[in-house]
Amino acid sequence: MKFIYLLLIISIISCKQNKATDATDETQTTSKESIVQPVEQATITGNVINYEGDKGPINILGFYVQPENTGSVDDRGKFTFQLPPDFNKISSNKFEEYNKSDSAEYELELSNAAELFLPHDSLKTQGLDSQISLAGKFYTFEVAQDNVDDQVLIAPASSPSFIKNEIQAIPQTQTGWLSYYIYTNNPVLIKGEYQQDNLVEDYSTSVFTTNYKYDINLLKGWNLITYSVQEVVKVDNTARPSLVTYTSTSVNNSPVDWIQIK
Repeated sequence: MKFIYLLLIISIISCKQNKATDATDETQTTSKESIVQPVEQATITGNVINYEGDKGPINILGFYVQPENTGSVDDRGKFTFQLPPDFNKISSNKFEEYNKSDSAEYELELSNAAELFLPHDSLKTQGLDSQISLAGKFYTFEVAQDNVDDQVLIAPASSPSFIKNEIQAIPQTQTGWLSYYIYTNNPVLIKGEYQQDNLVEDYSTSVFTTNYKYDINLLKGWNLITYSVQEVVKVDNTARPSLVTYTSTSVNNSPVDWIQIK
């Protein structure tokens, strides 16, 4: 009987210790998660490699709407601009203004996460209907020049040729990366990987396989996305993307490399 009573006491003490440990773990988890906070507005600074443009204001909007200049670049390529709060509202107002104009040729509206990332059914996803605004024009920011014909675009990317291919929707034939800033009204999660077989665009029967890997975890507000082609394969003597990744990081971890397109 004394032995059973002793076991009972030990069991109670053990339970209390476990509960204390669980409480400590829960506090640590909450503390860690609280470090990552939504970014409603941000200041982006950097330096454009071998900048050849003039100093001028930086437009953070794209398409055919009136510019929204929130910063500038100097003639050495050093720049600062602001990503404002509630960018979805700013973009929506600009789109509505354009859609009502007599010169409107397109119906502009916000995209959602599903339209932007085109996720596969096999991926783990959440918040695909979240509205998203893309800062800049086709992954780039326009710098106004005195001569309107000398358009200069700046972007965080590996090379001008890589980002030009992406703008023109040409299948990437080289490794490289580009990053862009997006604003979402709700959290978005896309994780996992899948393979996709693609026909070579020359009306032949040749096929190349692309492996897509997603590691996207967006918080409400501003987020930084990096799209990267990490491997290519040769198909009919032409390079094709064989490994593509999408990742997200905080806007505070801005890319070091910025390039220009003229």
